[in-house]
Amino acid sequence: MSNLTSRQLDALDRIEQNPALQPFFFKKVKGLKWFDELEKRGFFNPELNPRPIKSDKEGYFSIPSWPILEYLEQTAPEL
Repeated sequence: MSNLTSRQLDALDRIEQNPALQPFFFKKVKGLKWFDELEKRGFFNPELNPRPIKSDKEGYFSIPSWPILEYLEQTAPEL
């Protein structure tokens, strides 16, 4: 059973349907109450972590951010 309200669960449904909302959502959401539901929905799946992108300049790469890390960094002190 989730400790999240139906409104909070609806927000998770929306960010699953529209991944462009995830960076904003994960900057704002706080607390361990979200953890189990985020894990259940697969947001911590390492395969979702974006791969480095090779630059036009030889030997350089761009490392895209993984939106869920914002949430994990903010929640880590609670552990």
